[in-house]
Amino acid sequence: MDTAQADLVTRRTVAKYARSIDHKDFDAVEAVFAVDAELRRAGVVTTGRAAIAEFYRDVLPTFGHMRHLITDTMAEPDGELIRAHSYFSYVQVIDDGVRFGWGDYNDVVRPVSENDGVFVEKEIVVHHSLVVPMSVAESMLPGASPPA
Repeated sequence: MDTAQADLVTRRTVAKYARSIDHKDFDAVEAVFAVDAELRRAGVVTTGRAAIAEFYRDVLPTFGHMRHLITDTMAEPDGELIRAHSYFSYVQVIDDGVRFGWGDYNDVVRPVSENDGVFVEKEIVVHHSLVVPMSVAESMLPGASPPA
């Protein structure tokens, strides 16, 4: 696999992950991880596709609308795998306001077809997260209030 193909597979895999999280589609979350995948975030390691999906099933329903923006993905083939790094930012509506944050994804992807892959390893490093009170967020983002 050349670098261009590694980039394509990685970008599609990362995009599928972000969309599945944003839309709380837990079947899609599970599908984007390998059976024996490892998710690392905030010092916690979750192993196995089913356990990772269960983590998101438990945590995501407590949050409102969310959107991710993934940028600067760099991928390099490494034998049968792809090692990649991406920057991410997100906006998330929660009861207390709107959370803005950004960080890094460090991923190991296994291609499963010419254009798609699954995560073997995914590390999420949040560098900054800030909650803006809803009273302020509403003036910045019309329509940010959760539906009544």
